[in-house]
Amino acid sequence: MSKRSRPSEMPSISLKVKSQDGQDLYFKIRSDTKFIKLFTAYCDKRQLEYRTIQFFHEGQRILGSHTPARLNLEDNDEIEAMTHALGGGCSGIDKHAKAQIC
Repeated sequence: MSKRSRPSEMPSISLKVKSQDGQDLYFKIRSDTKFIKLFTAYCDKRQLEYRTIQFFHEGQRILGSHTPARLNLEDNDEIEAMTHALGGGCSGIDKHAKAQIC
C-alpha cells in the first residue's frame, strides 16, 4: 500500500498567515505537522528571523510544538504573525514629555 492511500494518514489543510502589514501567505500542511515547520517557512519567505515573530489564532498564541489537529484548526483558518513588542514603558523619556505621554 502506498503512503498516499493509507486511511490513517492525517488530512492536509490550507492555512492563511496574515502579517501585521496585511500581507497574506498561504500554506498547505498536514494536520499532524508541528507548526515550527510552517513558522520557519513563513519567516524564510518573508526574510524574518523566527525568534522575532509570534503566531496567534483567535488571540491564542501558537507554539512551534503545536499542530493544527491539537488546536482543532480547519481548512482556510487564519493565523496572525506579530512582531515581538518590547518596552512600552516611559523610562528614558524626559520628564516634560513623560507628563504628556504617560
